[in-house]
Amino acid sequence: MGIKHYYIYICVFAFFYNNALSQDLHLSTTNIFDKYNVNKSYAGLTDNVIAGITARQQWSGLSKSPKAYTAFVHSPSLFYNGGYGSGMEYVERGIYKIFSFGISGNYVLPINTGMLSFGIAPYFDYISINKDNILTPEGYFLDNIYYFDDDYLQNSLVNSNININFKVFGLYIYKNIEFGIEFDKHNIYRKENTISGNYFLKLNYQYSKSLNPSMGIKGFGLMYYNFNKIQNDFGLSVSIINKYVGAVILRGIGKSSYESVSVVMGGNINSNMKLVYAYEIPISPLSSVESGTHEIQCIMNFGQSNSKTKLPPVIYNPRI
Repeated sequence: MGIKHYYIYICVFAFFYNNALSQDLHLSTTNIFDKYNVNKSYAGLTDNVIAGITARQQWSGLSKSPKAYTAFVHSPSLFYNGGYGSGMEYVERGIYKIFSFGISGNYVLPINTGMLSFGIAPYFDYISINKDNILTPEGYFLDNIYYFDDDYLQNSLVNSNININFKVFGLYIYKNIEFGIEFDKHNIYRKENTISGNYFLKLNYQYSKSLNPSMGIKGFGLMYYNFNKIQNDFGLSVSIINKYVGAVILRGIGKSSYESVSVVMGGNINSNMKLVYAYEIPISPLSSVESGTHEIQCIMNFGQSNSKTKLPPVIYNPRI
């Protein structure tokens, strides 16, 4: 069975597998110009230092809806065949405020049939409670400490905590086909402040093709699995003269539900900066109470790094 047959099998499996995870697991724009937030294995796969910022306002029109802000930078390594990067994220989700910061390192290995990139990313989460978003049950203040009139809620929440986590990841690229995998271990606080672990598995895949010297298309997808439920996203983008991109992304593809459709537009502002805007149109039952999700991303190219290592040429094309 050839590589293309495996690619078709994975796409079909993703389409029919049951979906149930929420929309805030994945940012729509991260599959367009730079995929470092999708898979850390992409760090340093060009000769340039790349940085980006993203802002996401989810479920507009819904009071206290989730918000997410991310920033990242990555570069080829100065010391080995690979790259490294760093990223941070701030999320407001329900009663939680979460700040994350991490670093990553990956090694790039050329092989006869393409290229492998793999590595590890330690990071930490700082989790605090936004008591303003807790509407019920009512609580009370005593000696400058807030107590909830509910034993389960009181035992489940801590004012703040720092959790150390890690990701391991890998990427395989063969000509215009890409497969990536990322395994994530989260430590989170549960009832009575005991620590338990959550595991997440993320698969990304892509097939790109040049239609002519000035136009190319890319089909890409993401499968996100928490060993209980799965979310699938699939998108199709068109690039024109390597400067402008338009895309449509289906979020939450499954045999039982579709969560949203994203319309994405982006392009070069100048030789060193790209902007992407995405609007997610809700098609789930949430559409009756919210008016869509807005997301904007800015990618900046700071030029060639001082890397003394040589990454495999011709295999990876960052323009598509």
